[in-house]
Amino acid sequence: AKQDWLETELLLREDEYVNRHDVSVFVGTWNVAGKKPSESLAPWLLSTERPADIYAIGLQELDLTAGALIAVETAKGKLWEQLI
Repeated sequence: AKQDWLETELLLREDEYVNRHDVSVFVGTWNVAGKKPSESLAPWLLSTERPADIYAIGLQELDLTAGALIAVETAKGKLWEQLI
């Protein structure tokens, strides 16, 4: 009963502590197949009418070398990070 009362009271006063805003989110994934970046990603990242407020980007197969399997960072991964 106490929990129900608390939830009801919070909902009644929600406008006092909640601000709602519309945001746009771009979620994309790209399999780079172990290749270095060779062109701008702007056409992909800016493919909507207006830029997104939040970008969530996933990159797969940044580096396909055996050493990359145990490395935290690789040179190819760093190049993609800088490009984005």
